[in-house]
Amino acid sequence: MLTKNKTNLIEYIVKIIPMAIMMWIIYFFTIDPHNGLATAASWIYGLYLCCLYALMLFTKRTALYRRIFFISFALMFFPTFIINLIETRGRMGLSEADIVNTETPFCHIVIPITVIQAALSKTIIFPARLSGHYASIYSMLTIWLATSIVLGRGWCSWVCFYGGWEEGTSRLSKKKRLNIDKPPEQLRTFNYAMLLFLVLVSGVTVSSIYCEWFCPFKLVTEYSEITDFKSYLATIIFICAFFGLVVVMPFLTKKRFQCSIFCPFGAFQSIVDYISIYRVSIDTDKCKKCGKCISICPTLSMTEACYKETGHPLRSCTKCGECIDSCQAGAISYDFNHRKRARKESSNPFMILLSPSILLPFSAFIFSVIISSSFAPSTIKLAMMALSGGIK
Repeated sequence: MLTKNKTNLIEYIVKIIPMAIMMWIIYFFTIDPHNGLATAASWIYGLYLCCLYALMLFTKRTALYRRIFFISFALMFFPTFIINLIETRGRMGLSEADIVNTETPFCHIVIPITVIQAALSKTIIFPARLSGHYASIYSMLTIWLATSIVLGRGWCSWVCFYGGWEEGTSRLSKKKRLNIDKPPEQLRTFNYAMLLFLVLVSGVTVSSIYCEWFCPFKLVTEYSEITDFKSYLATIIFICAFFGLVVVMPFLTKKRFQCSIFCPFGAFQSIVDYISIYRVSIDTDKCKKCGKCISICPTLSMTEACYKETGHPLRSCTKCGECIDSCQAGAISYDFNHRKRARKESSNPFMILLSPSILLPFSAFIFSVIISSSFAPSTIKLAMMALSGGIK
């Protein structure tokens, strides 16, 4: 018992190292660039980030605190985004002139469609600036490439500023009203078909069809001005897509329905996941075959074959950690990609720093900090101004 307690104490001391590094990163990206009232807002957000990472690191409940961050991440994104739009072009609506003048912020969801079309036809189909904009094509592609090499599909549970909406609505209900834990394969792979459809149609029309007709997040970002029947119909589709895919279905199924079934970017990230550094592994010898991981997985990435045969989830796994936190047998863990069997944790407490269970959340949280620090302090500042009467 004494030896075990001593080992645990050493592990806690060792974990101070990544905690200290993370605190410096949070200070550098979140607090240091601001001044005035924004300084107070950035300190509030910086302390919030430090607390969440500390809880991830020391309680071993990575999924819970990732989830809290992810939901708040999404909620803090859209106020600042909308205000930036209004300051940039005077309104939230998107006109034909804005498209011609490439005033549209580049969205990561259309990265696969844009990249594939650029490679095939040497044409950029999305009306955004290549550089010199707060959401330019080059800056978003750089962030996406770096994140994809490290996390792959993990982008969708750590970095995506839309995913938190589904994460939140899927948690509003205590029980499932509609059980899709074991969906037909056609449903599980529909987003791949969606990706192929969008690539083909966008190539023919030389336009971003997804943004024009299918995006469920227009209501919380930007939308085309209603000027004719076409834009009126598109607006109806956007409203139905948001409430149907992002609100109603996640509420009924307790799954991230839009992300799992519909999102073309998610499908593309599942393919990109082959080059990523990390994945989730299952020790098939430890596993009790209870099936709880299937029930709790928010992206339909677990099947019986995963824990009976392959030893890892499907490539649609977003590395959210829900299955890891819920596995009472301790059979599921973060691992390095392409390892044949689940990694055995070293008994040396100092080696924990090289463990995927530390490295993956550490790496993922860094990307989250960098991206969210561009808008979260501004949203907190707006809230502070509203509470103090600065906004009427």
